[in-house]
Amino acid sequence: MAERVGYTGAVKFPGYRLVAALLMGGLLSAGAGRAAAPAASAAHPVSAYLAAVGHVHQTYNNCGPASVVSVLDYYGIETDQAQVARVLRPSGGYMLSSVIAPFVQHYGLRASRFRNGNLEHLRRLTAAGIPVIVLQWMNRVGGIPHFRVVRGYDDRTGLMWLSDPIYGPNVYVSYANFLTLWTLAGQEFIPVYRPEQTALVGRILGVKL
Repeated sequence: MAERVGYTGAVKFPGYRLVAALLMGGLLSAGAGRAAAPAASAAHPVSAYLAAVGHVHQTYNNCGPASVVSVLDYYGIETDQAQVARVLRPSGGYMLSSVIAPFVQHYGLRASRFRNGNLEHLRRLTAAGIPVIVLQWMNRVGGIPHFRVVRGYDDRTGLMWLSDPIYGPNVYVSYANFLTLWTLAGQEFIPVYRPEQTALVGRILGVKL
């Protein structure tokens, strides 16, 4: 069962050089190996893809704000990465995942932080039309923590599709490698949804919101 997280204990990011971060490598490469595809569950369709999820290439240390901009774009809300960053990173430091929920409320949306996530949670949320921001290692375990947006999955190929602020709007990664990168912060994930979808999100995740 997913475990809801309050607005405390958020993860801080270490600094890094942008030029190094722009290099593709490790587990999140275009040639990532494909995991054996698990059988489709009756709880979700074999594949789903959120075409309306946006994408913006991040500026320095802005993977969090850029991911939020991409999700807001899905809901038809136009924002600017620099303006969002000034709110979510007011001191110029690193974005905390705890700031996402109160920020999207200003746009009439809801968000909840969870940990102990799994692929079934993400597939069912995606199939329901709900984009999810995940906190993972960027391209290798122990490297750089990184926010990205889940935009699709395909059980036939065993691939997750991502809108990634560094690597691009349609990055794919095998289920196995996705899980390996998701060993940071207790498999934290943040679905962003409309208020009328609150009960649906709760049913999918087995929690009361």
